[in-house]
Amino acid sequence: MAAQSKIIVFCGKGGVGKTTLSLSMALRRAQSGKRVVVVSSHPLSELAVAVSLTGMADMFPKAASNLFVVHLEPRELLADVVRNNFPANSVADRVLNSHMYRNLIEVMSGLKEFQFL
Repeated sequence: MAAQSKIIVFCGKGGVGKTTLSLSMALRRAQSGKRVVVVSSHPLSELAVAVSLTGMADMFPKAASNLFVVHLEPRELLADVVRNNFPANSVADRVLNSHMYRNLIEVMSGLKEFQFL
């Protein structure tokens, strides 16, 4: 029987330790031989600062070969939805560049997170 995959989501206010906790858990699981993908909306440079990835292969060789980090930008995902649902690129560009759209995606609670999932 094939092993089942697990999806674990860390969420909460900024600065509560989601990135640190998710990378810590991922490192532990990867070190135990599990293949782990961390999907984050933080830029990769921020992840490297949060947990020093430099030298990980030396310190945790097994984890280094099992741990993968992917960055997704929720704003780009939402822009793809707009582009895919408007018949003309010029119309989609007008929507994406409008103040109303930009304000909406910033203030609509949970929209970016929902699109991210």
